[in-house]
Amino acid sequence: MIIARLRSIGNWIVQKQLAEVVVGLFVIAASLFIFPGSDLGNLGLQMVGFLVLVAIRLYPGFSVVLPLFASGLWYTGMADHTLLSGVLAYIAIEFAVARGCILIAVILAIEWLVFGYVVSRDFNPQVEDLPGVLFELLCFGGAFIIGQSRASIDRKQKHQVAQQEQLQHELRINIARYLHDNLARTFTMISMYSELARMDTNSHEAEQHLNNIAEAGRSAIEDLRQLVGHLINTQPAESGVGLGAWNTSSVGTSISESAKLLRDAGYRLVYTGISTDMRFPRTVETAFALALNEVTANVVKHAPPNAEVEISAIAAEKSLSVVVANSCSQSENSRLSVGAGVGVDSILSRMASIGGHARFASGTDYWQVILSIPITNEKEFIP
Repeated sequence: MIIARLRSIGNWIVQKQLAEVVVGLFVIAASLFIFPGSDLGNLGLQMVGFLVLVAIRLYPGFSVVLPLFASGLWYTGMADHTLLSGVLAYIAIEFAVARGCILIAVILAIEWLVFGYVVSRDFNPQVEDLPGVLFELLCFGGAFIIGQSRASIDRKQKHQVAQQEQLQHELRINIARYLHDNLARTFTMISMYSELARMDTNSHEAEQHLNNIAEAGRSAIEDLRQLVGHLINTQPAESGVGLGAWNTSSVGTSISESAKLLRDAGYRLVYTGISTDMRFPRTVETAFALALNEVTANVVKHAPPNAEVEISAIAAEKSLSVVVANSCSQSENSRLSVGAGVGVDSILSRMASIGGHARFASGTDYWQVILSIPITNEKEFIP
């Protein structure tokens, strides 16, 4: 458990690009352990080195000013020991290179050399400092190499992400073309043939059923048309609500449409709706509409002919609950046991995605679904 937690924290640090900042804190802690008697001036010098790391992440241009403060602390006598500030300088240079700030990294390296071998030597550098300067240059070179390696890895990862997004976008376009070239054509044919059959029949009841088929076909064609446009024109990162994001109907309209479908299908409907002007955020309305569509489809598929169906909506202070109940035979009820089937899982996941929930209940002669939508913000709930 502890290892998993530490791994999670480590992943978060990497994702937020905070590794150097965290390592800088460890360097300061190590300084306090190695040099326990350090005074405030020396600690202040090291804190300036740490702030360089923070500045590189937030305001890269400001980071080159901070070493001047370190020189000031030394020149005024407030600091007389660098502690582990050199390590912080190496980390800062590596960090700057990794973030693509090459010029800033060069300036920081020069400033550190000036501080370490000019300012700290009372502006009187010595020949014997040359090996130290060469060692510093080697350390700076290592920091540059590590930073360049990190930058290269970051570029490759960004390139891979861009490629994946492009592949996803091409896949969406292919799906859209398939829907347009196949399903849309099929729905068009269904609608056309039902219109022709309606004109040739003398039965009023048959004519009504054919009208319903034609209307359903036209509605499906419009849905497909909007879906095709959504798949082609929407970038993957913007498609937060997934398929069905084109829905713009209010909750009341979605309920009314489901009630009309069930009534036209011959069910004995008891319907208590809500105002079609009651609006929720688009993501909520979309998820609810798709969940209610699944509930309605289950009623049509499983409820016996002429079954009684009741739809009611109850608005409370913090939620809106929509109840759909239908009578069914004992054999049908066993098929609709709570938690069975892909449809039930789909309803549960869609409602959970908007912070709502779905409850299912069944008896010997009925099946019931309750869809609850949260009302979390008065501005999002317009009665």
